[in-house]
Amino acid sequence: MKYHFSILLISLFVFPLFAQYPFEFYIETDATTYEFEEKVTIFFNIQNIIEEEIELMFVNSAPFFYSLNDEQYYCPSWPVVTYVTIPADSTYTHSHIHDYTLEIGTYEVVGAFLYLGESIYSDPIYIEVVSTDADKQEVIPTQFELSNHPNPFNPSTTISFNIPEESVVKIEIFNLIGQRVKTLIDDHFLSGKHKIVWDGNDDSGRQVSSGVYFYRLEVNGKTVATRKGLLLK
Repeated sequence: MKYHFSILLISLFVFPLFAQYPFEFYIETDATTYEFEEKVTIFFNIQNIIEEEIELMFVNSAPFFYSLNDEQYYCPSWPVVTYVTIPADSTYTHSHIHDYTLEIGTYEVVGAFLYLGESIYSDPIYIEVVSTDADKQEVIPTQFELSNHPNPFNPSTTISFNIPEESVVKIEIFNLIGQRVKTLIDDHFLSGKHKIVWDGNDDSGRQVSSGVYFYRLEVNGKTVATRKGLLLK
């Protein structure tokens, strides 16, 4: 007997055959310590934990995604529809090379994929980027940081931001056509890292529809960063 499951970017009304997932999901990396500018390979593992073969259907060009210290990345270049068969007591592994240079430091890595319209997250693992040549890296301080997690999300997501000094901070949410749907904050904040939750409601308290939304960080009247998030239902 073969069980079929769909993994979609959009919501599907499918009733799973199991009270819990028929798999375990975890990630690995090809090392725990990397030199500066060395590529990091991430392995996404889906382990079949039942006694029957299962088949997963990916309906997305980027069903796997991950975060490094809350900064979101996707694994694109998949066909629109992909079927993956996992025999009993076996594991399917998808590998992805992180193409961006990581600064020296420690990183929390969390993997995820879409299952029945829901984001399934792995437990975090940790890697460290070091350098044997101090002159190899030109240090450019990061003044402002902005990210959200989880992403995609349903029904809420946590937006994190970092400011270098005490400032007036405004974060607003916009839809795809540029209409403002929510002002999350507009207040004074001390320097450092801060977090705020968006529950998917607009300024009137109504739940917004699923889709892509942009959130903008404005500091002392100047826009310094804009990111996007995907609300799934």
